[in-house]
Amino acid sequence: MAHVNFDGLNLWITLTKQERRAVHMPEFVVARANLADVEYVTDMWSHVRKDFGVRGIGYRRVLLWGSAYDDFGRDFCILDDSERGLIISLRQHSHARVMLSLAPTEAWPLYARLREVIDEDARRRDIRASGR
Repeated sequence: MAHVNFDGLNLWITLTKQERRAVHMPEFVVARANLADVEYVTDMWSHVRKDFGVRGIGYRRVLLWGSAYDDFGRDFCILDDSERGLIISLRQHSHARVMLSLAPTEAWPLYARLREVIDEDARRRDIRASGR
């Protein structure tokens, strides 16, 4: 499974050798400014778009590595047959969401850190917008 790290400036998703072959890239990076929201979910597959195309490998409820897309947007997915994971919504990015299957021991700390950062950035934007 991909290794996920947030260094305070970027979210880094470093892919395994098999994932790299499917996705045709070594890693997927999202700048902090592009993080819009994060959600911990217990059934990742219920959030995958219906009738999607895939650039990568995709077998519903088994494996989805790559970009899943339909007429409404594109999601970067590293999903396996596990149910739990994170959905990270993006703004001003080529992908609408990042969907990751993660073990709860990895998902919860990452969720907490991203939630804190997203909320902090939203407060800063609100302060700037109000002119303080």
